[in-house]
Amino acid sequence: MLEPGKITVVSGAYNMIVEAGLAGTRPFWKLDLTTEVSPSFDEPSIDLLMRSAAQIAGSQVLGVVMTGLGHDGTLGTKAIRQHGGVVVAQDEASSEVFSMPKSVIQAGLANEVLALDDLAAYINERTGKRDAEGRLRTPLSAYTASR
Repeated sequence: MLEPGKITVVSGAYNMIVEAGLAGTRPFWKLDLTTEVSPSFDEPSIDLLMRSAAQIAGSQVLGVVMTGLGHDGTLGTKAIRQHGGVVVAQDEASSEVFSMPKSVIQAGLANEVLALDDLAAYINERTGKRDAEGRLRTPLSAYTASR
């Protein structure tokens, strides 16, 4: 299950998608494995996860493309942008392998291009809840990552 205020890190070994459901009258979102083949032919593929998230959550999606090989993520970020979401790509200087973020940047899909050290602060700023003075109430380090 995906929960507000919780960051979920998915395994890089499987194709996953976001699905919507109902528990009684309460809607929820969850991650699930899929056997669907990636439209980019990258396996496993982040495109499938990003596309499904964009279709379900629309403008609430913040897609982050970090170091990686190939063009995986480009089709997914296109879906995110088409649904009103935001996309961030890791910069070349801080990437081990710049292929994935480069593809997203060259396609004109990145709203921001940031160094690895700046990604956490950006994610926290975009998703954190602010107090009356505009400060973040919950720092990124307080969120739990699960695999």
